Amino acid sequence: MHTAEHAADAIIALINSRAQSPTKDELVAIILDNFGAGVSPRSGTASLPPNNLVTRIREALARAEEAYRPLASSDCDEKAVDRALVDLDAVEAQLSNPPRSDVDVLSRALIAFFWTNKEDGQMRELDSDDRYERSAARLIECVLQFCGNMGSPPVTRDVAARREEWRRLAAELDAACKISGDLVESTPEGAAAAAVTQEVAARYKISCEQLWAVPPGQADIRLLAEVFYHQMHGDSSLTAPDADDRLAAGSPSYGGPIDEAQAALLKAIREQFLSGPSPSASGR
Repeated sequence: MHTAEHAADAIIALINSRAQSPTKDELVAIILDNFGAGVSPRSGTASLPPNNLVTRIREALARAEEAYRPLASSDCDEKAVDRALVDLDAVEAQLSNPPRSDVDVLSRALIAFFWTNKEDGQMRELDSDDRYERSAARLIECVLQFCGNMGSPPVTRDVAARREEWRRLAAELDAACKISGDLVESTPEGAAAAAVTQEVAARYKISCEQLWAVPPGQADIRLLAEVFYHQMHGDSSLTAPDADDRLAAGSPSYGGPIDEAQAALLKAIREQFLSGPSPSASGR
C-alpha cells in the first residue's frame, strides 16, 4: 500500500538524486503515484499535470512510430524497430498494475491507441464490423478525450475530412503548377494550363484563408503547420523526406500568405498551449 511515508521517501530520494531542486510537477507526480485519483492534481482545474512517465511514454511511442514508418521499404532498419519496441516495453513496465491514478489509465490508452490501425489519426476500428474491435476503439477514444489536454485524442471525422480536403487541393495546385510551368503560355495549351492553374490557386487561397480565420483556440494546429510549410516550399509536404533540409535552407520567399500562415499557427499555439489550460479540442 502506498502511504504518506512512501511519498516522503520518494521525494527525499528525488532530492538526493541530483543537485537541482525537484519541480512542482515532479512532486505532484509522486503524490499522484502514491495516492491515486483521490488527490486533485491542480486546484481549480480538472486537467492532469504534466507527468514524467507520460512524457517518457510519448517519447517512446514517437520513436517507435518513426522506426515503423519505413517498414514497407526495402531499406527498413529492423534493428531500429526492435530497439524502439524494447524501449517502449521498458517504459510500459513502469506503469502501475492495477492502475492507481488517472495517469496510469491515460498511459495505457496512449499505448493502445498507438497499436490501432489509423488513417490520418482516426482509428479505423471505430467503424469495424467486429463488435470487440469497435468497442475497444471507442473505449480508447473515451479515455483519451476524458483525460483532456494531457492526452492526444484521436481526431474527429470532421477534422480528418478537412485535412484530406486541403491536402487534395494542395496536391491539385502542385500538379497544375508543374504542368503549366512546362508549357509556353503563348500557346493554346499553355494558355489553357495557365487558366486551370489560376482557378485552382483561387480555390486554394480561399481554403487557406478559411483555415486562418478559425478562432485560435479551435484551430487545427497540425493542419496549420502543413499549410505554413506548403506556403513556404510549394510542391512538398512537412512529412516529405527532404522536409528537414528545406527547413534548414529557409523559405525561398517571404511575406504575404507566408506571414499569414505563420501568424495563424503561432496564435493557435499561444492560445492552446501558452495561455493556461488548453481546450479539449481534437486535432492537435
